[in-house]
Amino acid sequence: TLESLKALEQKLPDNFTRIHRSYIVNRNEVKSLYGNMVEIADQKLNIGSTYKESAIKELFD
Repeated sequence: TLESLKALEQKLPDNFTRIHRSYIVNRNEVKSLYGNMVEIADQKLNIGSTYKESAIKELFD
């Protein structure tokens, strides 16, 4: 895509959270957290170390 994820992230509603340099997820779709991974629709996605603290806080607040 021509638009960076950072620019896209700023345009998305508040229920979207950056969890990795390659992933932005809808918090309403996160089923569970396994260590450094989240499960969404039977897919497990890594949470990047840069985003881990803020992602976990946003996912569970």
